[in-house]
Amino acid sequence: MAMWTTGWREEQWETLDQFQWDLVVIGGGITGAGILREAARIGLRCILFEAHDFASGTSSRSSKLIHGGLRYLKNFQLKMTSESVHEREHLLKEGRGLVTPLPFIMANFQGDRVPPWLFGLGLSVYDLLALKWNHASYSAKALRQLCPPLTSSKITSGFRYFDAQADDARLVLRVLQEAVQDGASALNYAKVENLLKDSSGRVRGVTVADSSGSSDRSIEVQARSVINATGAWADGLRSRVGGKSRLRILRGSHLFFPSKRLPLSRAVTFWHPRDQRPVFIFPWEGVTLVGTTDVDHQADPKFNTVDGHLFVTCATRNIENPPGGHKTYGFERFDEGEWSEPFECAPCVFWRPKKWRDQYVVAAYAWAEKDASVKLLSSKDGRDWKVISNILPYETGGNETELFVENNKLIAFSRAASDLDMLISTYFPDENRWETVSTGRLIHGPCIFQAKDRTFITGRYCSQGDDRFRELQGDWRKFTNYVQQPDEEGYKTVAEAAGIDPARIEEYHHGLRTGILLIDGTKLRLVMELLSAGDSSYPGVVEYGDEYVISDYSMHEYYPVIHKPGDWESPSDIYVSRVRFGK
Repeated sequence: MAMWTTGWREEQWETLDQFQWDLVVIGGGITGAGILREAARIGLRCILFEAHDFASGTSSRSSKLIHGGLRYLKNFQLKMTSESVHEREHLLKEGRGLVTPLPFIMANFQGDRVPPWLFGLGLSVYDLLALKWNHASYSAKALRQLCPPLTSSKITSGFRYFDAQADDARLVLRVLQEAVQDGASALNYAKVENLLKDSSGRVRGVTVADSSGSSDRSIEVQARSVINATGAWADGLRSRVGGKSRLRILRGSHLFFPSKRLPLSRAVTFWHPRDQRPVFIFPWEGVTLVGTTDVDHQADPKFNTVDGHLFVTCATRNIENPPGGHKTYGFERFDEGEWSEPFECAPCVFWRPKKWRDQYVVAAYAWAEKDASVKLLSSKDGRDWKVISNILPYETGGNETELFVENNKLIAFSRAASDLDMLISTYFPDENRWETVSTGRLIHGPCIFQAKDRTFITGRYCSQGDDRFRELQGDWRKFTNYVQQPDEEGYKTVAEAAGIDPARIEEYHHGLRTGILLIDGTKLRLVMELLSAGDSSYPGVVEYGDEYVISDYSMHEYYPVIHKPGDWESPSDIYVSRVRFGK
């Protein structure tokens, strides 16, 4: 069936359950596309499902590089390097127009741990494995002539070698098209919601739902085999069949700069001066891309420095039976760039640790006990934490709580239950008690900072006004908690059945904005709304020169039309705002 022709999606949906497939592939990135291509080549009746757009995840947010595994040589992984080199050469031949050679300049600096002669030896092995001699060495002067932006006086020498780069998203589409031409099927905006099992417990198909927003249809698709090709999200699907988590999730971070700010005509790489990780910079479609190697990804990390030692904490949630229960774990960074094994901090969720007097303190929530919703914990070394006070009683539903130190006084800014005003609590340590007042405003995910002797709070606020927000939230809860009864018939959407106008649900989500508010005693006054549009929150603030850099996220750009609960579970963009305050 031809893709992207008039009516192809409807035709595909109508045939999904008419026969048993040999293979169902879940995930429309390069891994899923490659599996589908090979399955079609050997004559299997196969189909691929992708919950969003093809290549919308990692496969469109990569480093755009097809490298031959040069970094593997450092660990003497010759076999892996050889395989990577041959795959690169194969892609250069088969993917012309999508995969192209990319010359790299390697700059050697004073103090690099890897001496130039050793890197040159690695390049020789690299080229021999590719059966071509394609690198050269340069003096510092010749290197600057080759790449004028390299102006540092600490450059000692350099090399030129070749790898390849690819238009990652287009490469995925090319592979999918070839699979479809050989008889396969591929359907995007088709979310696999469940796995079907036979009497022996073996997976024999999937339940797939239309996530395009055009309908609420859901179909059971039978298959002899199902392959989970969802990449970093594979453990989520694996858990549905009782499998344990296997993945160590890594995150690759990339920065994009306008080419006029960072002009380059060729790729440059060097060792990072702090931890000696390879850094690469190269031009890409009108911008300049800066990247580093992968790092371990932890959800919502919180950083803290104790006597010069960097700690990071992150919260986890138990997903085994019985589900529920949180724990916060910590990691300590060593001088060599290594991280410690995780150590347990407390059975709760930490917000941002702060220094107060001669100790480190943090406000923590999500406790199993019902004696308090938010508690104050203290530590001398960043590892051993103990509860010293209850900040908010359980009835407040308190959770995200930002601590702020002003004139040696400890103040807590707490998000209460989702429809209650933010609370400000002041600590009286001699009596070990807190005095709490309401701000009269709804603020979620608080972050406090000072600028020009004034104190500000940034977080999610409700642009429609708090009363309107509470009204819309009531509809949202009915909409979200609605469960269709088996004997109900005659309705088209969840919204109609629940008696909720979906436009009100969209208004609820799009009204969630990131704002900057001035703190005046116990009152909060809005001074600025950031440009991250709807459904945005969880900002962080860093002072940089005379500016404040504020990051937050927004899912607004990716929303489909909301027809049922979960339609708002979409990718998000990270926004970075630069704010300068006047006198």
